[in-house]
Amino acid sequence: MTEPKGTTVVDLTKTQKAIMRETGHLLITGGPGSGKTTVAILKAAHIAEALLRPAQSVLFLSFARATVARVLEAIDEEKAITAEAKCRIEVDTYHAFFWRILKAHGYLVGLPALKRSGFSSSKIPIVRSLPT
Repeated sequence: MTEPKGTTVVDLTKTQKAIMRETGHLLITGGPGSGKTTVAILKAAHIAEALLRPAQSVLFLSFARATVARVLEAIDEEKAITAEAKCRIEVDTYHAFFWRILKAHGYLVGLPALKRSGFSSSKIPIVRSLPT
C-alpha cells in the first residue's frame, strides 16, 4: 500500500509512514496526540480512493460524539484527501450507526416499525426469543 498523494497538514513520522504501508487488520496504540487518528483518517482516505468499488465507502466509528466531530473536522481540513474520498468516508458513533440500522431493518427481526420521531430507543425489547 502506498501513501496517499498530496500535502498533509502534519508531517508523518517514520513509524506512521510504515503503518500507512501496512495492509490488513492493525491495532495501533499510542498516547494522546501521537497521531493515531490522523493516520487512521489518511488510511481511510487512501482506501476510499484506491481500493473501493464505486458504491462502497469507509465506515469510521467512535464511541464519542466529540471524537466524531474532531474526525469530521480533521477530514475536512486535510489537504491530502480529495473531495471524492471525503465523500466516501462515513463517520458516526456506534450508537447512531446501529440506531439507523434498527430504524431501517429492525422489522426483519420482528421489531415494531420505528419512526424518525416519537419513538424512544427504550421501547425496544432488549432481550427476547427469536424464532429458530
